[in-house]
Amino acid sequence: MNYNQSISTNSLVPDGVIHYKFLYVFLILLISSFSNRGSGQCSSTEVQVEIYFEILNSNLDGEAIKVIDITNDLEVYCKEFGTAVFVDTICISENASFNLYGYDNLGENWRSNFRITYLNDSNNCGPTSDSLLFITIDQFTVNGMGQIQCDVPIDNDRLIAIFNTPSVSCPVSISGQIKTFTDQPVENVTVVANTNNPNYPSTVFSDIDGEYEFGDNPSGLDYEIEP
Repeated sequence: MNYNQSISTNSLVPDGVIHYKFLYVFLILLISSFSNRGSGQCSSTEVQVEIYFEILNSNLDGEAIKVIDITNDLEVYCKEFGTAVFVDTICISENASFNLYGYDNLGENWRSNFRITYLNDSNNCGPTSDSLLFITIDQFTVNGMGQIQCDVPIDNDRLIAIFNTPSVSCPVSISGQIKTFTDQPVENVTVVANTNNPNYPSTVFSDIDGEYEFGDNPSGLDYEIEP
C-alpha cells in the first residue's frame, strides 16, 4: 500500500512511490513568544529576574555584581549599582546554573539588603509565584575585591553564590496523519520525532484514523519527523 505523511494538511502525492521508505523529513520550527512584565521582553525559554540592592551604610563606592551563566559559559550581566537603592530586571536562560560575583572599590564588606528574585509570568509555564533565588541581609563579605571589569575572564573574583533558574517554557504538541494516495488512513505506521535533546528520538504509531501525536515536547527546538 502506498502512502505519504501529512502534517496539519491533507495534501496528496500523485505518484506511486512508497514515500515513508524515503524518510521525507518535515522540519518544524516551533516558535513561542509572549509579552513579559518589567523593563524587557523575555523569550519563551528565558526567565525574568529582578536584582535589588539597598545599601545600609554611607560608603557607596563601586558596589557591583557580575553574573555568569555556568551552563552556557556566558557572562549575562555586569553592572555597578551606583545608587543607594538599585533595581533592575534581566532575562536569563531557564533551567540553568549561574555564578554570582561581588565587587567593591574599597574592598569593604557590604552592609546591604541584596536579593535576586524570579518573577512569575502568567504567559509561560514556570512556577506560578515569585520566588527568591538568592538573598542576603545586612553584612556580606566581599573583602579584598576591587573595581569590576566586564567582559574579562574570571580570575580571583569574589564568588558570592551559585543560583539556579527554573524551567518556564511550555510543552508543544506535534501531530499529523498517514494516508494513502486515495486518501485512506493507514494504521500502525511507525513515526519518529528527533531533535537536539537527550530524550529523543521518540516513537509513536498511527491510530486507526492514520493520525499520530507527540505530546509535551520542549518548545524552541527544530524537529525532524520521519514516517
